[in-house]
Amino acid sequence: AWGGSDPPRHPKLRAVLEPLFAAAIANAPDLVAKAAEPILDKASQTGRMELVYDYALPVPSNVLFSILGIPDDPMVRGGLVRWVTAIVAAHDLQQSPRVQEAGVTCSMALDTYIDGLIHQNMEQPQPGLIGAMCKAVDDEFTADDVQACCADFVVAGYLSTTFLICTGIRNLLANPKQLRALSDDHD
Repeated sequence: AWGGSDPPRHPKLRAVLEPLFAAAIANAPDLVAKAAEPILDKASQTGRMELVYDYALPVPSNVLFSILGIPDDPMVRGGLVRWVTAIVAAHDLQQSPRVQEAGVTCSMALDTYIDGLIHQNMEQPQPGLIGAMCKAVDDEFTADDVQACCADFVVAGYLSTTFLICTGIRNLLANPKQLRALSDDHD
């Protein structure tokens, strides 16, 4: 999505983004705990949890959305996850035209939502990476750059962690000795 980020522009954009991103993720461990603890508490009480939909998808997505400064509204965040799911599915050229059209529609919806967040943050910056990027807008780092970064973060920012959690659990279940060693190591 970020067509203008090849050198020599890339180092300039990176110079703006790196310190903003570093500051934005400084409290990531607290955000992870805030997102994970209620899910794990519920699983502890019920004795069960569906790994992907109850944990591996909501924890990373909510952490990312908090870092970005997306409102903590389950309807908004759930909608974003559904849009991302459709966008990712549409990247598979073997999918039906209907799936590809849904992905394009969701991509437009995501872009429109992000435009609204940027407009709001340009007028009055909110806490989070989007607000910090909007404060940094100048002749070198434009609102279009903020839009492209936000779209990239939302679409590509949490699914790799979702997949990593699932793969890690699968591998532990396939290797009982490793699972036992991890369970025995309380550190």
